[in-house]
Amino acid sequence: MRAVFEENTYTVTAKAKKTFVERGTVEIEGHPGASSVTCGYGDTVMLKAKANDGYRFDHWKDGSGKEYESAELVVKVTKSDTYTAIFTDSKPEVMVTADSWLGGTVTCNGAVVKPTTDTFKLGETLHLTAKTHPGFLFWGWYVNGRLKSLKHETSLVAKARGKTGHCVITAGFVPIDTVCVPLADPAEGGTVKASRVLADRGAEVALKATPNPGYVFTGWYTAGGTFESADAEFTCHQESSHVHVARFMANSYEVDATTVVDSGTGSLVESSAAGWVEGAGTVEAEHAVTLTAHALSGYAFEYWADASGAVVSRDRTYHVVPTSDTTLQAVFSAKQYTVDVSCEESMGMVEGAGTYAAGQVATVRAVAAEDTSFVGWFQNGTCVSSKKTYRFTVREDTSLYAVFASGSYVVHTVASPAEGGAVSGFGGYEADDRATLRAIANTGYSFAGWTDGKGETVSENADYTVKVTGDATYTATFAPKSYQVVLSASDDGVAP
Repeated sequence: MRAVFEENTYTVTAKAKKTFVERGTVEIEGHPGASSVTCGYGDTVMLKAKANDGYRFDHWKDGSGKEYESAELVVKVTKSDTYTAIFTDSKPEVMVTADSWLGGTVTCNGAVVKPTTDTFKLGETLHLTAKTHPGFLFWGWYVNGRLKSLKHETSLVAKARGKTGHCVITAGFVPIDTVCVPLADPAEGGTVKASRVLADRGAEVALKATPNPGYVFTGWYTAGGTFESADAEFTCHQESSHVHVARFMANSYEVDATTVVDSGTGSLVESSAAGWVEGAGTVEAEHAVTLTAHALSGYAFEYWADASGAVVSRDRTYHVVPTSDTTLQAVFSAKQYTVDVSCEESMGMVEGAGTYAAGQVATVRAVAAEDTSFVGWFQNGTCVSSKKTYRFTVREDTSLYAVFASGSYVVHTVASPAEGGAVSGFGGYEADDRATLRAIANTGYSFAGWTDGKGETVSENADYTVKVTGDATYTATFAPKSYQVVLSASDDGVAP
């Protein structure tokens, strides 16, 4: 008995993918015109694909979906299978290119791209690098005409545009000498625009500078500082690459503040006696200035008013951000004080008492009775005037006492300054009487001497007795004491 084995045979079929228009032909080498051949196990078959005009071979695909890139495919037969040749338009699916190959070198997935490179596929992530040549500037990666990245090195996914089924990735290169760059100085001073950043030699580029609030445009300059134009909008002729600098300057405003007093009749009267203002001066635009009103003795701060008299704040400290030169008024009101006058009724009479505003001049008058003489006006025991009619500026509540004396002659004693000390010995005397004058210095003062009505020193003693021969005035002069302050450092650096 004999076992008989028969060799298996397999069929290899080659065909072109069916399309409305025939894009190419296929051939099994050695079998012209045949679309399939029968082969034994392990045999080899050469399949050839040839694209028609306007098309290109893309790949072979077997029955399992595996793709083969070579147009001439050698198949080792292990099974029956069908191989389909895929043809596409002559334009590649994905084209990586440069808008100017003179501008630089393009690398994709580690390989330098040439104008004929067309092996990339849609959906593929491409790792791109652009390296500029001397004299050129890299201007970005564009996918189907749209800017996608300004980085020299980037990764992009190849996506088709619309219904074309194609993707073009372009590295943009431009000659450096045609770049127009506008800048603002300082950057916060305003905004600048150019009608175009890239231009051909000799082309016109329109520039525009717009100052931000608080700034003014001062002119266009070159990067080297050469003046170009005083107009915020001007046109330059782009002969070569250069920078245009728009200079801006911060506005500054004068803030003036005056002190005024409310007259009580609706009008404001300027008065430096009422107080003073701190903080006025020059301030940069969009910066705040702080004004503080200080009232002097006898006055009270009321409010801040603008130039029209309108109230803008009732706070003594006022913060304002001026938008132009500004004049403000610190309005004060005079305090009201009482002036009281009195005397011994049998000795005379006085007048001038009443209510006075701070800073107002009060006039008081003393009239002596028959057989009496006026000695002086006294305040808190101190003679402030030896004149019957006494005028003074009211700064506080004041109580005055008119002293009269009987006698043929009157001796007046005055302290100078009034706060320096107290004096006594004044009054009415007869001829040849002895008047004893006494001066007592207040704390911080020392007695300096007595002077007569002619200003001549008559005694350096605090107690002084004179012979009365007529009306006389004697002045006790007091001098402020001076002190010496000595500072020394101890071993630990602290003054004892």
